[in-house]
Amino acid sequence: MSGSLATTLAGYTVLAEESAVWNQERATPTPLHVTAYLSPELPPLDLVTSVRALVFHGDALLALSMPELTHVLPGGRREAGETPEATVRREIVEEAGWTIRSLSLLGVMRFHHLGPEQPPAPGQEHRYPYPDFLNLIYLAEAERYDAATLVPNVYEQQPYTMQPITAVRSQPLTPVGQAFLTAALRQRRQGTR
Repeated sequence: MSGSLATTLAGYTVLAEESAVWNQERATPTPLHVTAYLSPELPPLDLVTSVRALVFHGDALLALSMPELTHVLPGGRREAGETPEATVRREIVEEAGWTIRSLSLLGVMRFHHLGPEQPPAPGQEHRYPYPDFLNLIYLAEAERYDAATLVPNVYEQQPYTMQPITAVRSQPLTPVGQAFLTAALRQRRQGTR
């Protein structure tokens, strides 16, 4: 980890950690260590590859329920010249059909490569920064739904949908997803958005 990233993250609160393996279908998968941090401060943006959000609508949360796991952090890759806020707004519209408002930074996910640096996957032109890259995590309120804005996604075969928070909390979540959901619910109760 670079000195500037270490200094930045030292001021953040660690929420959770987990392991992940990306590109399992490839000959050389990408093992990662993921750490969730709570902080309203932006990290170095040159390491931010994606932006995600916990998106609420009253007593419902945007989620993608799959047999083995429920995803609560829709979002995706930043495009060139795009601000983090613009990225998350675009991604939520594309993945879920919802426009969002009341956007506030909740924290950061740090991905640390556990293996050697890999070339991009076939058909991809980008590489993730090595050995560390970041995702920003926002807290947002959904405003308006329009199914016509959904864009088919190769990773998720179905769109995220609004689900009761109580139902989502009873579904299997990753440790990082659970930690960010708990932090977001606490902030919503305290009205500190």
